[in-house]
Amino acid sequence: MENLFEFISIGIGFAGVLYAILTNRQKAKMENMIRVHLSGIAGNIKAIRKNTEWSWTHFGKIQNNAVNLESSEVRESILKSAQLGTGDSAAADRMLENLLNNVMNIQEGMFGTTEVRYPEEKTKDDS
Repeated sequence: MENLFEFISIGIGFAGVLYAILTNRQKAKMENMIRVHLSGIAGNIKAIRKNTEWSWTHFGKIQNNAVNLESSEVRESILKSAQLGTGDSAAADRMLENLLNNVMNIQEGMFGTTEVRYPEEKTKDDS
């Protein structure tokens, strides 16, 4: 009877070790997936921020060109729209910076890294 209990306890111990190994592997896979996903989000945010920088530049060029136009209602309308667009792109850039900071803080807190993965450009062969 004691042998039976010994075999049962060995079986339970073996099952516990096996369960711990499988659970640890699943946890490691999940952590890796989250880490890679967060670094991808950070890369996407940085890529989007480039668009706000470009729009800021374009609105500045529009303003400079509109200043050279003869004074008219259209000129004033263009200048006003360009100024509003410049402000909107600056606000979007600040909001994206805050979002990037949040993602990087989560990533550093969870994994001790601030890795950034940029989106890859697709080539004709990838399509």
